[in-house]
Amino acid sequence: MSYVHGLGDAQERLAQEWDKDEWISSIKMPCPHCKSEDTEWEDMEDESDEWGIETTFSCFCNGCGKEFTHTHYVNMS
Repeated sequence: MSYVHGLGDAQERLAQEWDKDEWISSIKMPCPHCKSEDTEWEDMEDESDEWGIETTFSCFCNGCGKEFTHTHYVNMS
């Protein structure tokens, strides 16, 4: 996440915390096929704007063996 001039130190602090990737382990990514939460993410892509960050994960389900995508949005406004 990049720093937007004028939004202050709070956003910069949040951006530094966001970059640690620790938040990923707290996200539940249930499989849409079998509803199992025994899933792993393999790749992720972030897209951001002035209101928040949308992260799309490429996931794999250990329960049924299928791949799926999971989208997580964080509102930063």
